[in-house]
Amino acid sequence: MRMTCGIAASILFFASTSFAAELPGVVEPSGPPPKPNQTELRGPKPPEPAKPPEAVKPPEPAKPPETAKPPETPKPPEPAKPPEASKPRLNLPPKPGPEGLRQKALDLVGDPKSEPKDRYEACTVLTLFDDNEVVTALRKTARWDTDAEVRIAAIFALGQMARREAAPDLVAILSEKNPRLRVMAAAQLGFIADPSAAKALVGALKDPIFEVRAAAATSLGRMRAEEGFEPILGLLSDVQPQVRAEAAAAVGRYRNPKAIEPLLGLLKDPDPRPRVQALRGLMRQPSESIVKAAVALRKDPDEGVRLAVVELLGVAQAWKGEGLETLLAGLGDSDAGVRASAILALAGSGNAEAGRRIAKILSPRIESLPGVRVAAAATLAQFRPLPEAGEALAAALGDYDERVRSVATSSFGWFPESIAIPAMQKSLDDPSTSVRSGAASFLSRFKSRKDIQEALVAFEKRETRIRAASSGRPVRTFLDDSTF
Repeated sequence: MRMTCGIAASILFFASTSFAAELPGVVEPSGPPPKPNQTELRGPKPPEPAKPPEAVKPPEPAKPPETAKPPETPKPPEPAKPPEASKPRLNLPPKPGPEGLRQKALDLVGDPKSEPKDRYEACTVLTLFDDNEVVTALRKTARWDTDAEVRIAAIFALGQMARREAAPDLVAILSEKNPRLRVMAAAQLGFIADPSAAKALVGALKDPIFEVRAAAATSLGRMRAEEGFEPILGLLSDVQPQVRAEAAAAVGRYRNPKAIEPLLGLLKDPDPRPRVQALRGLMRQPSESIVKAAVALRKDPDEGVRLAVVELLGVAQAWKGEGLETLLAGLGDSDAGVRASAILALAGSGNAEAGRRIAKILSPRIESLPGVRVAAAATLAQFRPLPEAGEALAAALGDYDERVRSVATSSFGWFPESIAIPAMQKSLDDPSTSVRSGAASFLSRFKSRKDIQEALVAFEKRETRIRAASSGRPVRTFLDDSTF
């Protein structure tokens, strides 16, 4: 049976291929016949049964609206914590107030086992407390502390307190071996100014250490001790320039005519320091001969000497002849200090030429340093009759430096109202608070005038807004609307 079926299939295949070859346009297949796929052998799938429709879920019942929660009561703000105090020096206890500071410092200076640096600092702190217990502790420290630096700090503190009961202790220190202790003791005795120490200071003028001699001369000059005048004159020929300089300054404080000739001779000293101090000493008793000697040093190579010359001529009011020429030349000196001092020295001269030159100096194009222009702005008030003075000050109200504008505003207070009031009204718009306040203070004297009253009211409102914006709260200025 199986063989018969196979023969029949072969015959059918042969017949089909032969028939296809005979048909026109039919291409004979080159390969074996394609295998039928599983779907064709099994036949089409039966349709799937329809799924029953899903039951519709009933809608969920709406939830009842939640009741609104009552607003929470705000918690009261916590009190602000005070800022932590900076750690006190000297490892001080937390006890507040100066008494704790004083007691801790006293404990330290009286404790030989404490650190020297702590005792040194304690001596510095005790200068703030001038009482008998403190002075007693410092006297003991100055004499007997084992550290030299601590003793120096104690000596300095006693001198700053100027307590005469400490003079015997410092006099005793003048005979010690440590030169630094002797220098400090000699210097501080001048502040204590106890006449009983003058004899010891005169002896210190012969000390082998020149710093001790210089300090002793300075202290004797402060005290103006009569027994010290002649010995100090002898120091004008000391080998050390610093000693000669301090001796010249000390001798000048006596205002003794016997010192004039020795000081004039010191103007030829090769070191500039004695020359400077000799001029300052002579400044206390000026005369024509002294002015003439000072004018001879107007071209000194040292700026300190030239500065002292200008100051002496200003004190002597040497506003004529060579004195005036020297001061006018000082306006163009290479040193700013000399220029400023020359301006101030000419303030009371009333010389028109001096006023015109100072007015030019007020311009930044002529003088670049604001400090010199400040001196010029302050001095021009003395030259108010000159038109150039008012014009220069008006231009100075636009200076880039606040100090110059402020001083110029103040100087206008000495000028006539016709010149000062317009300038002050302009200064009400200055970017500097101090300048605006100065101008408003000046104009408040003329608030009866309607235009000034309106300007001041506008200024008051503007200042209130500015200060409120800077501080976050409204602030009133010194001007009160109720005054208008």
